[in-house]
Amino acid sequence: MKRISYILTILLFIFATTATAHDFVVNGIYYNITSSANKTVEITFRGNYCDEYSDEYSGDITIPQNVTYNGVTYSVTGIGKVAFYKCSNLVNVVIPSSVTSIGEWAFESCFSINSIKIPDSVTTLGRSIFYNCTGLTSVELGNGISAITNYMFENCTSLTSIKFPNSVTSIGEGAFYSCEALESIKIPDAVTSIGGWAFAKCSNLENFNLPSNVELIDSCAFINCESIVNVQIPKSLTSLRFGVFGYCSSLSNIKIPNSVTSIGEGAFYSCEALESIEIPNSVTSIERIAFYNCTALENVEIPNSVTSIGEWAFENCFALNGVRIPNTVTTFGRSIFYNCTGLKNVELCNGITAISVCMFGNCTSLTSIEIPNSVTSIGEGAFYSCTALENIEIPNSVTSIWGYAFEECEKLKTLYISNAIESIGDSAFANCNNIMEIKVGAKNAITANENIFTTDTYSKARLYVPVGSKNSYEKVTPWNKFHIAEMDFTGIDKMEHKEKGMETIYDLNGCIVKNPTKGIYIINGKKTIVK
Repeated sequence: MKRISYILTILLFIFATTATAHDFVVNGIYYNITSSANKTVEITFRGNYCDEYSDEYSGDITIPQNVTYNGVTYSVTGIGKVAFYKCSNLVNVVIPSSVTSIGEWAFESCFSINSIKIPDSVTTLGRSIFYNCTGLTSVELGNGISAITNYMFENCTSLTSIKFPNSVTSIGEGAFYSCEALESIKIPDAVTSIGGWAFAKCSNLENFNLPSNVELIDSCAFINCESIVNVQIPKSLTSLRFGVFGYCSSLSNIKIPNSVTSIGEGAFYSCEALESIEIPNSVTSIERIAFYNCTALENVEIPNSVTSIGEWAFENCFALNGVRIPNTVTTFGRSIFYNCTGLKNVELCNGITAISVCMFGNCTSLTSIEIPNSVTSIGEGAFYSCTALENIEIPNSVTSIWGYAFEECEKLKTLYISNAIESIGDSAFANCNNIMEIKVGAKNAITANENIFTTDTYSKARLYVPVGSKNSYEKVTPWNKFHIAEMDFTGIDKMEHKEKGMETIYDLNGCIVKNPTKGIYIINGKKTIVK
């Protein structure tokens, strides 16, 4: 949150040291003359700065419409900056209809005030007027007010009721920040903007409305509103900004209209009760950590309109069981589905060119994934610790496998490295201790470090290389650590008649075939006719 108490203290100090002493006092109320010509005054504090005296106001105070001093009658038109600042024993203030303005921090830390009524005559309000009025329970605002100012009711922890006039068109930044007792609120239809952090940490807020004319709900407006269950976004809104509903841990139902084009950074961060969400086909971007730690999220459909998904967008969505990524997505952040431990089914549409860094890392329920032949790169740690992954088809389009890409894929049994592969990074297949068969389609041994595999793999797995290339592989580490056999990846020198079974099946180009039709395939290193 932007408001920092230290900064506020400095601001108050700057103001205090430059403030003018009160001009006169009548019946225990201190005044400053604001216009001698118009004969107007405002309520102020005693002395030269706001806390020179403590509790100069206490109990009940009725501000008069007019006050006479030295034979001159003045109209009371304002309550000045920090006028009642830290008057902790002030219980009640009656504001007359002559008052048109209330200055910033006017009632700050007046702990004993429990209710306030602002008359229709007031049209100008400063920021933080009731900041830290922890005893304030109810507020009635007059029809002259068009804006709830920044931090106006911040930390009014006992506030349970507020009546908005229909004249209000905007709710400022942090206006109700940490109003922990506020359970329901009716926002007028005329409101078009809600500032950042406006209702942040209103932990008991459950019932509220978003007017149909709202065009802006700024960052973190409802963050940490732990009791919100349902939200309906109006069609007037085009974006869900940073952290707008972050940490709304009870939010289980939200409807996003097709006017929204972007789901901002952390928009639903740690919404732990959210089970499903329908993203409209107007959305083009899902920003970083948008659904991070939505632990109950089971279903999400990414529409064809989306072109970018930011890093960690769905990390820690433990219940997510399936996802389809359309080929319109061209920009991927890192770790998009990292630690989605329930993820079983993934569909990557043709057109995607890269599996990003740690994209499916620690997806421990992922048993298979079909990588489209548009992919050219598998990023660092892309499938790190996918401990249920048994088979994976790496298409001939892939030229690079980065470090740790398949590290700790404990159930991975068969591996095919096509002749298009140019580089394999460190520990790419480390601790994949159940690999029994590795087929490398390149005639010339690929340069790689010894640590791409671990000792168990070297001792258990058989390496198949193209006919005539065994000698090349026996001269190069790490391939010379395997027991090497040659096989014909393209020609047919042996045939067996065999029905389709559970074996890993390759076509004559060395690509894994999941559902082979009748024809000639490579099965267990032999050319086989499948009937």
